[in-house]
This record gives sequence, C-alpha cells and structure tokens, in this order.
Amino acid sequence: MKNQKQLYLLLFAALFIFLPITSQGAWWNKKPYDPYDYYWGKDYDEQDRYYVTSDSLNVRSCPSTTCHSESGLRYGDTVYRVGTRGNWYKVVYGPGRRGWVYSRYVARNLPRRNTQADPKPPEPRPPEPPPEPVAATPPPPPPPQDDRKVINLDDLREM
Repeated sequence: MKNQKQLYLLLFAALFIFLPITSQGAWWNKKPYDPYDYYWGKDYDEQDRYYVTSDSLNVRSCPSTTCHSESGLRYGDTVYRVGTRGNWYKVVYGPGRRGWVYSRYVARNLPRRNTQADPKPPEPRPPEPPPEPVAATPPPPPPPQDDRKVINLDDLREM
C-alpha cells in the first residue's frame, strides 16, 4: 500500500513536471488577451478603417523609418488605426498582426487608380539651339616665293 501511494505520487509529480514541457498547446501556454486583436474581425469602428494608397507600404515595428520593416502591404489593403504618434499610425492589419505605417500612404477612402494613359501627351520641348561654331584655325601661310630661277645646265650647253 505504501509503495502504491509512492508510485501514484511519483506519476502525479511527473505529470506536472513533464507535461508543460511536451505540450505546446496547453491552456497555460495561451497568449494573454490582446486588445489590438479586438479590432480585427467583427468589432471595429468604421472611422478607424483605412486603405493603403501606395503600390507598396512597409509596416514597421516602431514609428520611424530607422525601425525594422516587419512586413509589407499593397494598394487597397485594409488596415485599422488603433493609435497615433505624430504622422504615424499604429495599425492592425490581420489577426495578431500590427505595426506602424506613415499616415501619408493610407486614406479613409480608396482613391481610384489611374490605369489609363494620360490623354494629353506632354508638350515637346523646344529644340536646343545648335552649338556655336568653333573658330576655324587659319590655314598655314604659303611658302615664301623664291625669285631665283633654276637653270638647267643642259639648256646652257645647247645655246
């Protein structure tokens, strides 16, 4: 009987020592309530809904461009503002996903993208004037004229 009690006590102790190590999904390992998760899903304020207005937007870990970029969002993605610091918004953009975005790149209403080419082409620039001609160097002077005549000796003998 004494050995049986010791055995049960040993199994009971082993259960509470080794079970937390081996089971990752146990109730004592659950994350505490996160108030930012409240905003994702059915309970959010319409006034806190924003849309990404740039082609790509970095979501940062703190409100500064020097902070690590956690992930990226694309044009039209929905975010919910849960805080503000200066020109930065703390946003929730998925279950358990939050970060900071610069306020210039999000808006309450999603603007239409201009997918068509601009109907009015840009005006052509006036042609550039031709470069000024470089002054030509004068030709070298002709060789000096010699007034002396060349006499052929054969011509003199015939005379």
